[in-house]
Amino acid sequence: SSKPLWPGWVKNSSGPAPVTAWLEIFFAADASRESAAAKRDAAAPGAVDKQGRVYVADRENGLIQIFDGDGKFIQQWDHVGAASGFALTADEFLFVAAGNRIFKLNLEGKILGVFGKPGKPAGEMAGVHHLAVSPSGDVYTAELAGWRAQRFVPKR
Repeated sequence: SSKPLWPGWVKNSSGPAPVTAWLEIFFAADASRESAAAKRDAAAPGAVDKQGRVYVADRENGLIQIFDGDGKFIQQWDHVGAASGFALTADEFLFVAAGNRIFKLNLEGKILGVFGKPGKPAGEMAGVHHLAVSPSGDVYTAELAGWRAQRFVPKR
């Protein structure tokens, strides 16, 4: 059974592994499923919450899928778009990179905020591929089209 050890890591038969390794193991074992939930054409690194739920971005199908720690499908969200990366904060808010925008969601999938607009000047976004959120709430983005990283500081 795959039980989370700490956010971002899960235990598999080989011992602790980052979520991306768990996803590869789970997807390979689950390849025979034919449901929409099993179709993961471009899975991005996920996040694991304190309850052990695993959040997976399925970019190609425009879905965020949620599984339990054993790989059982729980639900999916389709209202954010082509998500490419996650950051889960200590207070359990999910920040999602989708194209040229960053969404802040609660763990029920409700959008609490969004920022970003397309462009190459500083402060605009050019294909955010992944992100991280610092303990103070600063959002760091990694962009493919912009070939850069940026830091966004929330208004305090």
